[in-house]
Amino acid sequence: MAEVRGTLIGQVRANTVTVGKDARIIGNIFHHTLTIEPGAYIDGRRPWRPRIDRKRESA
Repeated sequence: MAEVRGTLIGQVRANTVTVGKDARIIGNIFHHTLTIEPGAYIDGRRPWRPRIDRKRESA
């Protein structure tokens, strides 16, 4: 899970991403579930991706 509340320049990669109302993101967000609060600023793409099962990856 990733939660962005301030300024972030770069990429975000997480199954669940929450972008807070005061957030400013310059970069892409790779996610399965994305929540964007009103007032957030995003300059980038937001491609959906299938959920990653961490337990399967380590097996």
